[in-house]
Amino acid sequence: MPERLSLYYERNEYHDRALEFGLRAERIALAQNSNENLFEILNLVGGNIYFNKGDYSKSLEYGERMMRIAVEEKTA
Repeated sequence: MPERLSLYYERNEYHDRALEFGLRAERIALAQNSNENLFEILNLVGGNIYFNKGDYSKSLEYGERMMRIAVEEKTA
């Protein structure tokens, strides 16, 4: 599972490898149309990886995507 590898690399401060696997996990979650998994992966990629890499605009972008999912789930 790419999200687990992403988390492993992020915890060990290999941000570029973490991002690579995080983006793979994101593509898989999108293909599976799984908002629950996607929400968690967006949090990992945006809330952790991009933030720790210092890319705050991408981190914010992912946070906004998470908010849209949360609103969709609440209104569904």
